[in-house]
Amino acid sequence: MSIRVIENKCVGCTLCVKSCPTATIKVENKLATIDVTNCNFCGSCVSACKFEAIVIDIEKQARDDLAQYSGVWVYGEQHDGALAGVVPELIGAGRKLADKRGYPLAVVLLGSDLDKLASEVASYPVDTVYVYDHPKLARFRPEPYTRVLSTLARKYKPEVVLAGATTVGRSFLARVATDLYTGLTADCTGLEIGDDGLLYQTRPAYGGNIMATILCRIRARRCPPCAIR
Repeated sequence: MSIRVIENKCVGCTLCVKSCPTATIKVENKLATIDVTNCNFCGSCVSACKFEAIVIDIEKQARDDLAQYSGVWVYGEQHDGALAGVVPELIGAGRKLADKRGYPLAVVLLGSDLDKLASEVASYPVDTVYVYDHPKLARFRPEPYTRVLSTLARKYKPEVVLAGATTVGRSFLARVATDLYTGLTADCTGLEIGDDGLLYQTRPAYGGNIMATILCRIRARRCPPCAIR
């Protein structure tokens, strides 16, 4: 996914600047420029531009390899080498899903100096721990974390990805889902795979007055990353 400004259409009106929720657009010399490292591709600027000068390009998804996806992943959120409290809960939920499918369960760690944390995570009931360790990942930033997790998912092809509905999870998992051309079910309170092969994702709806269950067919198509508390 990419975003661009069509120079011969932009008049520097600043409507896009006012509409941008992340303040990533500037107008200089009557031409809008977009800081793509902080853009969340929400499309607000596209809608605001009366001159159709901003375009979001979305690559078409290759559909012939989706059957190769298998396994369950948990995003191992960490802060300064300490595992986020939601991760053990996610590992428990992921273990049940993986066992139901007969697939391995993996935890993905992103950050810097993660050797000690990787050993800690390996003590949990997981089959694999993927560690992407780099100094530039020492502090969370949505754009590089999105790029790394998306790249790893394309390479190793998990069927289900779980992440916590934390401030960090909310700030970049939607971007990962968009990058992978898949869906996202947020604030799940229950996850299970039925005998019919469907992933049942239970979450509050209508202000929490009812509980809705979202179904996703797995194996035949990629499942959404799911955020649970």
